[in-house]
Amino acid sequence: MSKQNRDKGEFIKIEYNLLDLVEYNGVEVDAAMKVILSLAISYDRETKTYYESVPTIGKRIGRSDNPTRALLKKMEEAGMIRRETQTGSTSKISPTLDASLMVFIDDEAVKTPAQTSAEVVSPDVVPNKPVTETESDTPENNPANIEFFDSNGVVTEAFIKLTDANRYGDGTLKNFRYVYWLARQAQDERDGVPVRTKEQYMGEAQSWHVPPHLLPKGTSEPVHDEEPNEDANFLT
Repeated sequence: MSKQNRDKGEFIKIEYNLLDLVEYNGVEVDAAMKVILSLAISYDRETKTYYESVPTIGKRIGRSDNPTRALLKKMEEAGMIRRETQTGSTSKISPTLDASLMVFIDDEAVKTPAQTSAEVVSPDVVPNKPVTETESDTPENNPANIEFFDSNGVVTEAFIKLTDANRYGDGTLKNFRYVYWLARQAQDERDGVPVRTKEQYMGEAQSWHVPPHLLPKGTSEPVHDEEPNEDANFLT
């Protein structure tokens, strides 16, 4: 479909209300979000449906699958878009922007709490800004620069940090099988190995596939050559 669009000379529009958008509903808006919003809005204004797969979106914004999924989830939770899963990894994406929640580069609302003092802080510089899961502009947060598994076949904490895996209040993982699936699929994609189904990956996951301190108390932790109890290890 992309080649057909290119051959026809078609294009999408990025309007100033997106180009100048820096925050929406309390969430900082980055360039990748603006690309996705521009696609969704351009299709919507032509009364067309915007369908796209996670891998294709990721290639367009320069991110691998898992950070792309996390970014889409963040946008959906902020109310920027609505996603309806179609088939496989393809989703229908519709814009749901509310003008009252938009903050632009020249708005007073952009000022940070630090500006209550005599010192004026540039809107583009936020002191001690925490790194979010969807940011990939630093080496340690770029999936291309991390290992998915260590030498023992355990999913690395660096990779887990980049996922949208749910956790309990103490930081332990609610579902280690979910994390294993993301890591193994990402590794297979990097190695050029045919990707299997989510169910197949999760079915082979064992509790020792994630760091032991990230497992909830009471989770069975079989050694590598031990026959696991599937029912006992499955966490939802």
